[in-house]
Amino acid sequence: MAIILNSPAASGAPGIAPRWSRSAKDAVCTAYSSVSRVWFTVSAGILNEIYFPTIDQPQVRDLQFLITDGETFFHEERRNLESTTEYLDQRGLGVRIVGHSPDGRYSLIKEVITDPHQPTLLINARLEGDPELLKKLHLYVLLAPHLAVGGWGNDGNVTQIVGHEFLTAHKNNVWLALGANTPFLKTSCGYVGNTDGWQDISSNFKMDYEFASATDGNIALTAEIDLSKGYAFTLGVGFGRELNRAVTTLFQSLANPFEEHRMRFVEQWDRACRHFRPLERFSGDGGALYMRSRELLLAHEDKTYPGALIASLSIPWGEAKGDEDLGGYHLVWTRDMVNSVGGLAASGDVSTALRALIYLVCAQRPDGGFPQNFWIDGQPYWNGIQLDEVSFPIMLAWRLYRHDALKDFDPYPMVLLAARFLIENGPATPQERWEENAGYSPSTLAANIMGLICAACFARDRGDLVTAQFLEEYADFLEAHIEDWTVTNQGFLVPGIKRHYVRINPTDVGDPDAGENLEGKIVSIHNRPAGAAYQFPVAEIVDGGFLELVRYGIRKAGTPLMEDSLRVIDATLKTDFPAGPCWKRYTHDGYGQRDDGGPFLGWGVGRPWPLLTGERGHYELAAGRNPHQYLVAMERFANTTQLLPEQIWDQPDIPRALLKYGYQTGSATPLMWAHAEYIKLLRSVSDGRVFDMIDEVSDRYLKPGRKPSRLQVWKSNRHLHSVSPGDRLRIQASRQFTLRWTNDDWQHANDVASNSTPLGFDYVDIDIGASDQAPLRFTFNWRDTGEWEGRDYTVEITR
Repeated sequence: MAIILNSPAASGAPGIAPRWSRSAKDAVCTAYSSVSRVWFTVSAGILNEIYFPTIDQPQVRDLQFLITDGETFFHEERRNLESTTEYLDQRGLGVRIVGHSPDGRYSLIKEVITDPHQPTLLINARLEGDPELLKKLHLYVLLAPHLAVGGWGNDGNVTQIVGHEFLTAHKNNVWLALGANTPFLKTSCGYVGNTDGWQDISSNFKMDYEFASATDGNIALTAEIDLSKGYAFTLGVGFGRELNRAVTTLFQSLANPFEEHRMRFVEQWDRACRHFRPLERFSGDGGALYMRSRELLLAHEDKTYPGALIASLSIPWGEAKGDEDLGGYHLVWTRDMVNSVGGLAASGDVSTALRALIYLVCAQRPDGGFPQNFWIDGQPYWNGIQLDEVSFPIMLAWRLYRHDALKDFDPYPMVLLAARFLIENGPATPQERWEENAGYSPSTLAANIMGLICAACFARDRGDLVTAQFLEEYADFLEAHIEDWTVTNQGFLVPGIKRHYVRINPTDVGDPDAGENLEGKIVSIHNRPAGAAYQFPVAEIVDGGFLELVRYGIRKAGTPLMEDSLRVIDATLKTDFPAGPCWKRYTHDGYGQRDDGGPFLGWGVGRPWPLLTGERGHYELAAGRNPHQYLVAMERFANTTQLLPEQIWDQPDIPRALLKYGYQTGSATPLMWAHAEYIKLLRSVSDGRVFDMIDEVSDRYLKPGRKPSRLQVWKSNRHLHSVSPGDRLRIQASRQFTLRWTNDDWQHANDVASNSTPLGFDYVDIDIGASDQAPLRFTFNWRDTGEWEGRDYTVEITR
């Protein structure tokens, strides 16, 4: 049985304020096996966050080695060694990290994987170099626990078991055990910034502290490796829900030679990746980014909750964030997740997509919506409503249905609930895809129209023609208003172009009488510095979201409006890097690295996003032009280990902030949405058509000579102000009603019973005749209670 030592206790409690680590990763890794429930990340030559037992629970801030000769120098891996990171094999995400001392006299080589069958991280390390220097070297391991997703409140102890002395840490019901297959000569637990191993050894090149415990603080564990019997060893970090499990896991993993673990690790990944679609010949890099993108997407799926894929194993600008900010990108965003499994489906893997769909069905709220983002167990983190995130699961379900990949799973109840939510809460979205503004967004409208048509296709295939028609008519209503809601005629960003799409037509979604006209409105941008302008004319705020209208088959590429809108975003958002073109999210965006290299903390400067290069490539393909330069640009934006960043630095180098022109910033690296976009672009190039385009959508809206719908919808959250002759006014509610209406100021009244739909909506349609003059006035008698609405509503008739 493990014996926990408590004395002597460390001084210096509770330590300095904890922070996470830099988000620009050089590697992320896990075993493919679902029983190995541990993930790790790498940057600057050291291990950063280690996750257990689910992919949204980082338990360690970082783990690195300290090296000294005991007399003349002190080196820490992160700051002092010149490191390179590469993959161990053609398959799998295991890495080899080689760090060279500044004078080149020694090297530290690490091979890092996770045990394929246990929740243990394994580092096979060796020192090489000048034999005389090696004899003098002392090597220490330094680990900073952030258990239960936090740096405060951790307990660390020296622990003994049957002749072995090692280190443990725990908080709540999470334990880790740190040990090696060679003895530790010294061990200590201390408080970060005061009595930790870095403070101790850097001060005089020796390890003086040997504290047996450090409790309830921001702590670090330190141990000296015994190099007397050789310069190679295996270090392990085992995890468990209680002490015995963590300790047993650690020593069972260390009992088997590292070479056996490595062989099984690679074999698992090799089996997982054998049957992907061969798209390498369409790439510009021989398939390097394609191969790693597939593995990275698979690695971002949880193993306790199969089908749950997070946005990224990273915490953007984590070095500036502590316990007060629990959420990084290790959360589920429905939009990111559906894009991720869409990328896997494009590569030939539909089984992961089906697991993801089932997971989403189980996460759907009773009202049909989905949280803005949520932890792996389904608990919401942010509670915003983004209508595109409700549409994407419908599209995923339809795509799987069309490929006969649903097996025995029926997503239809989810589809109907989600479609109802879209109609009930739209057409304006409380947040668009950049999660910041409410209003009418081209990208959200594109997703919603696509989702509603997919839902209608499900209904039609089920023989529910009433529901199918209702959904199609509402989608047609949205489609007919896209330009009214999201195109300005007062553009001024590019001389000669007055008509183009905007990013958002802002509106108050809580005000049913809010005006829908775009001109003259102001967009507020909330990630700007204090004192800086944050309100701009709507025509000044543009993004590439309108390209989604082409992606899903709602608008045709190459039209004058599309091409003029492209010229506007090229003039305002595009940067031509040596690697290729890349675009920012939108004008005046403040989400990104600050100009002085500082992190985004509520404000910053938006930088170019490689995934937007992929979106542009899809548009170019749809327009009949060659997308190759955009495909190659994405490959070149990846770092040396084929990780695509969320954003890239577009200013002169700032070495102290690790920022280099054309390379990753401190935001998320890797971003799975970007990797999925790359795979889908590769597949689109191979097919000669946009992979995400829905045939049923394009057949409906790109048909030559098609006339737009004249349906106008009035409902509780959208009080329509006017209609025109030839329009069909639909008055819609979520209860059965009798509509009393007049078009002659109540000289005559008409009573009409509402039509019911299986979706739970009731409606009355009124055709507006060419001779109708007076405004329409109406009220409701609610049939479930027999009560009158108690007020009249008015819709003007305009010509």
